[in-house]
Amino acid sequence: MPTLGERIRALRQERKYTLHDVSVGADLTPSFLSRLERDKVNISVANLRKIANYFGVPMTYFFSSEEAPAVEIVRAGARRKLRAEAEKLQVQGLLPEGEFHPDAFEAIVEPGGRSQFQASREGRTLLYVIEGVLTCWVGEEHYQLRAGDTLYIRNGTEYGWENTGLAKTRLLLIQPLGYRAPA
Repeated sequence: MPTLGERIRALRQERKYTLHDVSVGADLTPSFLSRLERDKVNISVANLRKIANYFGVPMTYFFSSEEAPAVEIVRAGARRKLRAEAEKLQVQGLLPEGEFHPDAFEAIVEPGGRSQFQASREGRTLLYVIEGVLTCWVGEEHYQLRAGDTLYIRNGTEYGWENTGLAKTRLLLIQPLGYRAPA
């Protein structure tokens, strides 16, 4: 069975990432990562979580004796669910439990629902309207999106949306882990 360091190195090489790429993405030094891959240092749970999040794998990936299946189905009734009452928002995860990056959601925004976020510095956000109308803002610009429209937001940009209509709006939201509400 491969060691923890060997698994991390194999995953990094399989995805064609450099030590520097992982260092920046996981906020760890390249020298630490190099020693970790050679099993010369131990790692804390918090730092292993950073590496797992960067690669988009559950932490158990590094300890499992089995490889993750090539295909997984997430049934509609088994989706992770979240309801944000203040934003009048329902969110259902589309990815299997334990998949972290990017995260994909189907969201339903009730009339009057409003949310505001900041896109991660390390990634981008894609918002696709499935049905309904949604007023979006990115920085100072405002856009009205209808079914079939896509909004693509680049690194670190503040954005938000509001359903000013009378019907629910369904949208697909794909974003990297680590988005945060602005302070």
